[in-house]
Amino acid sequence: MMIDPWKCCFFYLLSGFMDALDGHAARKWGQSSQFGACLDMVTDRCATSLLMVGLAAMYPEYAFHFQMLIGLDICSHWVQMTSTFVTGAGSHKTIDLSKNIFLYYYYTSRPVLFFVCAANEWLWSMLYVVFFMHNRDISDAYEALSTPPPADCSWALPLSIAGITLSVWQWIAWGCLPVSAFKNVVNVIQLLSASSDLGGADMADRAKARRNSASRSPSPARKKKGRDK
Repeated sequence: MMIDPWKCCFFYLLSGFMDALDGHAARKWGQSSQFGACLDMVTDRCATSLLMVGLAAMYPEYAFHFQMLIGLDICSHWVQMTSTFVTGAGSHKTIDLSKNIFLYYYYTSRPVLFFVCAANEWLWSMLYVVFFMHNRDISDAYEALSTPPPADCSWALPLSIAGITLSVWQWIAWGCLPVSAFKNVVNVIQLLSASSDLGGADMADRAKARRNSASRSPSPARKKKGRDK
């Protein structure tokens, strides 16, 4: 990742393509499984986290922000998976969509889900690409996305919009930024929603335990009758 950006980009994009393909293939040939659902989520989280760890090293001033986004991504999905297991839902994408309109559109529309996830990945990928476009001379993420590409970079593909000249890769990153922000808002909502579901499951389990305990304990009338005998 730090020495061969072209090879890194090729394998990362190949991984993203295969991730988009495997679910369709599994459903088409009736090979969906619990292991596949788990592996799908785990590989997604690992791939994104590994890329963002690299970005934290490339842009040290933003390392804290990347660390917090990694933590949010892992926590929200981990809690959601636990909630899915406890409540008996079929997938970590099977949640109570009536709770929030953001979750409703995020999980009921495959095009929306694909677009949001892809835009989020493209943002981090473009940040990775522009680091090498600037010959590793810029370590500030905002500056890397705002500084015009160097004239000697043959693959920068400069594009002028509203009098501002940036590379195609920088424009893509700016376009993906609001979508990535939306995805992380959804992650927060998902974390809170799943935590609420787990709390409700705990309360239901405790209430059931109390009922079972009460049903096993003899009533006062039965105790008195026993003493009279």
